[in-house]
Amino acid sequence: MYVNTRPFHHTHKSSIEATSDTMAFIHPTPHPLARQIIELVDGRSFQVDDWWDRVMQTSTSWYLSDVRRNFALAAFALEQAKTNLPMDDDIVYGKIGDFGVIIHVRQFARG
Repeated sequence: MYVNTRPFHHTHKSSIEATSDTMAFIHPTPHPLARQIIELVDGRSFQVDDWWDRVMQTSTSWYLSDVRRNFALAAFALEQAKTNLPMDDDIVYGKIGDFGVIIHVRQFARG
C-alpha cells in the first residue's frame, strides 16, 4: 500500500496568505481546521486547506460557479446530487493524498 509521506504543499497561493482586506468572501475568516489533517466519516484522511470560497477567492456560491473549469467542484457537484448533503456553502477545499477535493463539513468525522 502506498502512503504519501511528502509534506503537504500548495500548487496555489494559500487563501490564508492571499486574502485581501478588500475582498468579500462568504466566510470572512479561515476555517477553524485549516492546515490540519482530519478524518472523514468514510475513514479517509483529509488535509483541510480552507473554505472553498476563500481558496478560490470568490464571493460566489459554489453552485453558481462554472463546474467545467474546476474538476474538484464538478466531482463535488456530482456527489452532492447523489447524497443528502445540504445545498449550502459549508464546503472546504483540501487534499486527499495528492488530489484536490471539495468536502462538505458534514463529511467530517466527529471526534
